[in-house]
Amino acid sequence: MNFLQYTLSKRTVMNEEEIEIALQNCDKEAIHTPQKIQSFAAIIGISKETNKIIFYSKNLFKFIDIKEGVEILDSNFADILPSCIKNIEKILEHKQKESEIFEVDKTFIRVLHHKEYLTLELQDRDFSCSFLESMQIIQKSTSAISKANNSEEVFELILSKLREFTGFDRAMLYKFDENFDGTVIFESKKRDLNSFLEHTFPASDIPKNARDMYAKNPIRVISDVDDIPIDLILKEGIESINPIDMSYLHSRAVAPIHIEYLKNMSVVSSMSISIISRGELWGLIAFHNNSPLYVPLQKRICCEEISKMLSNTIENIEISEGSYEENLKLKALNELFKAIMYKGVSSILLLKEEVASNILLSVVDSNGVTLKNGENIKSYGVTPSENEVEMIIDLFKDRDESVISVQCLSSFDTKFEKIRKVASGVLFLNISKEIKILWYKPEVSKLIAWAGQPIKSFYNDEGKLKISPRKSFETYHEEVHLKSKPWSKQDLEFAQKIYNLHKESQRYKDDDVSINFEDESRRYLQIFDLLDQAVVTTDIDGHISYVNRSFEEMSGYKYKEVRGELPSILKSGNHEREFYANMWSTILSLQIWHGVVTNRDKNGEVFVVDMMISPLVNKHGEILGFVSVGHNITDHISKIEACEKINSDLKSASKVIEQDLYELKAIEDANIKFRIKKDILIQISHHWRQPLTVLNMLVSDIKDAYEEGALDIEYIKGFEKSALDMIFLMSSKINEFSSYFKPSGERKRFSVNECIERTVVAIKPTLKSKNIEISFEMEKNLYIYGYMNALTRILIEILNNIVDITESRNLKFADIKISTFEIEENIIIEISDNCGGIEDFGEIFDPYYSTKKAKNNVGIGLFAVKTILQEHFNGKIEARNGTLGAIFRIEITKDT
Repeated sequence: MNFLQYTLSKRTVMNEEEIEIALQNCDKEAIHTPQKIQSFAAIIGISKETNKIIFYSKNLFKFIDIKEGVEILDSNFADILPSCIKNIEKILEHKQKESEIFEVDKTFIRVLHHKEYLTLELQDRDFSCSFLESMQIIQKSTSAISKANNSEEVFELILSKLREFTGFDRAMLYKFDENFDGTVIFESKKRDLNSFLEHTFPASDIPKNARDMYAKNPIRVISDVDDIPIDLILKEGIESINPIDMSYLHSRAVAPIHIEYLKNMSVVSSMSISIISRGELWGLIAFHNNSPLYVPLQKRICCEEISKMLSNTIENIEISEGSYEENLKLKALNELFKAIMYKGVSSILLLKEEVASNILLSVVDSNGVTLKNGENIKSYGVTPSENEVEMIIDLFKDRDESVISVQCLSSFDTKFEKIRKVASGVLFLNISKEIKILWYKPEVSKLIAWAGQPIKSFYNDEGKLKISPRKSFETYHEEVHLKSKPWSKQDLEFAQKIYNLHKESQRYKDDDVSINFEDESRRYLQIFDLLDQAVVTTDIDGHISYVNRSFEEMSGYKYKEVRGELPSILKSGNHEREFYANMWSTILSLQIWHGVVTNRDKNGEVFVVDMMISPLVNKHGEILGFVSVGHNITDHISKIEACEKINSDLKSASKVIEQDLYELKAIEDANIKFRIKKDILIQISHHWRQPLTVLNMLVSDIKDAYEEGALDIEYIKGFEKSALDMIFLMSSKINEFSSYFKPSGERKRFSVNECIERTVVAIKPTLKSKNIEISFEMEKNLYIYGYMNALTRILIEILNNIVDITESRNLKFADIKISTFEIEENIIIEISDNCGGIEDFGEIFDPYYSTKKAKNNVGIGLFAVKTILQEHFNGKIEARNGTLGAIFRIEITKDT
């Protein structure tokens, strides 16, 4: 990358050769064989031939019970892992599998297959991810992918859900460009973190060897940058597998340079998920945390499955877009081949300007093109002047390459800066001394926001130049000028094909080969053997006169087998008669027919061709025959069908998961209700204990009074009053708990403001005792339909929650503000305080979550608030932190 400044640690400027050597050394780093692992796991190696242990990590004793003094190396795995015998024996019988997972004694064992041995990765003695959690994240992901209108919606939703699921502070999705610079296109993070959205990380941050590892192993996890790696102990004499390949281990130790890189970013733990499209690394989802964080295996497996879904989605999109572009280029190529077949590339100059322009600008993605044949220059689209074209040609006159591509023409000579708006990028096709074709792309000025200034320092490691990681990641803006968009691989391939076709056509022309559709034409038409597309020519009656090599490979038929036959030899039976009638009608009317044809090859296998058929006419407009050019899209169709099947399966799976979740939720709700009832009984028991004790004392005392002769009318009246007081207290506690979810009275239309005022009057003594001032900002004439005492219950729970927070935080005074207003058909009640807010709103309305510290509090008050609102008002409640404290927002529909 030309814009990077590379320096030695002593600030000595490096030359280009030293830069290249340093980058190559970095790419060659053996990061897949560190021979160490992270401490959250342990590993064991078992020989497939002998079933004996040939290596293990030094921390193995922390994960399995091994008697002291037992020699592990060269022991039979059955002696060391007796509880795993059946699992491992079964795995050894199915050697073709890449990895398997099983569980023994709350330890997960992940098995990786190698040619000569198995690696067992042991982890997760403690569970921290429920089956319900895993089901929910996969269900949400499948639902997002199946229902989203575009990839942006998929990425945005899944990224936030994944961050919530894994618990990281930040999640970034960044996509690689053609240079493997990665730009963050979506981000989910905590509010107090700086943003890296639309920031670019240079390719050298993830060297080629690291990118290769991401393509192999979709999950990379680093639980703690300060973790001390664990060494391996290897049996002597196993040189064939030493060093141990650790590419697919989740616990593979981290290269020191990457640890330093993360520390420079103030990142303590991280995880990454690879996104693969068409077998290549498309991008990464990177997770960062500012404190140690271990992601359990269960969650990592879920993340890996979601990464596969995302990869399939992206590949599906790119295949669809690529097929459309391929069709456009195929149509242009068909016309181009017809022209070249007769007089070479120069014959394009004889075509109508509109036709030539469409052909040349469609074959290669560009804004303009120039074709030069001797002194004759013809330009189409947006192009430089003829003098400037000659200057560009002169620039490359001493180059031997047939195809030359540049993105920054002015890097060769600053005089080209003046044409940067037209031709910063040039694709130069050097066909011959006389014939040149030049395609142009304009400058694309852009401001790149780098995640830190992309200046690399280097250090000398025992004679090897290596990259030192960047120290700062503060946003660094760089303006890029004078560069065009890159030329695609497909553009370069098409340009080379044009060159090859012209050379072949000239060779046959020099041999004075006559052009007709009899036997002698085959030698001339062999130029089409250079093409990836299948080419077939027929006479006017449709009998095959020529096929190229691509057709033979595609269909399985040799030229001799199909010569003189009709193309119907390939019929699959998948098309109706009208399909072929339309085809013939089109080409007989001197038009080009374009469509997708399902054929059957010599072995009876179906293949799909994107085909164009064009009539070949003489100068009198008479049809001589026909030529078809077909591109095999069977793989594309299969991938699209596979993606559609995946989407269909995802929808079906989503429905199944939704049903499972519904059933699990029903069970969970029933369990919650049982636990609530149980805890209410515990609470009643607690609150009854004191009055029962008093009653017991009264009963004992009346016996004593009788024995002592003190049992008179006054004593009995006192006994009666005390006993009734205790019974009333116990009864009131039952009524209090029974009203948790069940409202009383009758449903009626009532004033929201009046209900609030009555509630505040009732609780005012409590508020006053805690030095809590309350103020109002309420609109008039706000009415809802329902149980007034239910809303009173909701208000009391929220106000009491604020009272408890003032107590737990030892606040000497506090302020509460209650606001009411109307938005469309909804009545809004907002209750805010200045008590500093609530640390975590994620579970505040869940059962058994409590902000209170009282010993006997069961944490169902705010859960009751949410339940009452949903069941009796069709309403909802939300909570957030404001400037000074928490804000509870209640929303109720007026006509509920």
